Amino acid sequence: PILSQSLGWGVLLTVYLGIALGITRYRLFNLDRWVVIGWFWFIGGLIVIGLDLVLVYLLNMSNQLSLAITLAATGWLYFPLRQQLWRHLSIDRGDRFRQELLPEVLSNLLSSQSKDLTAEWKRLLQRLFAPLQLEPAPPETERLAIGGNGLILQIPAFSSCPALLLRGAERGNRLFNPDDIQLVQTVHLLFRKLLGYRDAFKQGAYDERKRVARDLHDDVGAKLLTLVYSAESEDNAELARSTLHELRSVISGLESSNHNLISALGDWRIEASNRCQSHDIELRWQQDIIIPDLNIDARQHMNIQRILREAITNAIKHGNGKIIIVDITLLNQQLRFHISNESKQCELDPTNIGRGLRNMRTRVEELGGSIEWKFSDTPGQAGCAVNWNIPLAFEDKP
Repeated sequence: PILSQSLGWGVLLTVYLGIALGITRYRLFNLDRWVVIGWFWFIGGLIVIGLDLVLVYLLNMSNQLSLAITLAATGWLYFPLRQQLWRHLSIDRGDRFRQELLPEVLSNLLSSQSKDLTAEWKRLLQRLFAPLQLEPAPPETERLAIGGNGLILQIPAFSSCPALLLRGAERGNRLFNPDDIQLVQTVHLLFRKLLGYRDAFKQGAYDERKRVARDLHDDVGAKLLTLVYSAESEDNAELARSTLHELRSVISGLESSNHNLISALGDWRIEASNRCQSHDIELRWQQDIIIPDLNIDARQHMNIQRILREAITNAIKHGNGKIIIVDITLLNQQLRFHISNESKQCELDPTNIGRGLRNMRTRVEELGGSIEWKFSDTPGQAGCAVNWNIPLAFEDKP
């Protein structure tokens, strides 16, 4: 025999110990990082040997000439082709993040509609690593680390996002590795920078609104108040008072950072009821009783108020009826309005959309929603109706 039995067992034991050390210390079976490269080098070696044998035995070339041709063909043809194939087959998660996901992340985080930071963070991690499980980590998790011999990636909490555990990268087809830690650190830093920018932008916009509100109050408000007391007729005085009241409403909206949804709906109902009563019209306000006690931001409040006001104006002006129905529901964070009137005919021309309707559409689209009008002259179903949906990304209540 080539080796004695005792020596053979010693060699096998050494091999097993080496494999065990490689698995526990260096994650030897984390093959996705180098197995493809290894196959490329192995195939490349076979091609060099095979081409050299073909040139020597089939074409009767000398060893030196066949070796030179083989090296030239390998360097000029095989290596460039291999590199192109490698770029096509390999998937670098960092490059994928920069090329595909980064624009989406920037758009979502900087969008005024995106306030659920935790959902955005989880969605990004899911798309980057496709883990088998994504679950909350223990609150004491303070550092980014790999656990379970590469099966688990623990990510610490930041801002309003809780600590997370990712199990089984790529649906369990590979282990987490140091490259993943570096990628998460990069994305983590990007999130913090974007959040800082977004918070600074919101604070700057709020400060500017307060400045505009002060100017309106001190300049325009004072002049309107003068008109109220110096008006030559009661009609002009009433018009000035109405304009002053509207200005104060605008100033209040500019100075507020957010509004309670229930309170806002109550204010809008009172305003709509007063307007309908002044025109001898019955208002039927139907409000979903499960609307939660949450806040909406100043931009949402102002636009919804203007849209509702214009819709009530059109119903009064063009509806030619005695009943206006306002139906408000909330479903899947979509605030839905349906306003209609019971009349014998609709005097609003659907083919001639004026500035008021265009402004309604612009305000709804600014909030990321949709709007449609329905006009009917059918007996028994005549009238005008408007429906619009607005997605609400709620502010947390203070």
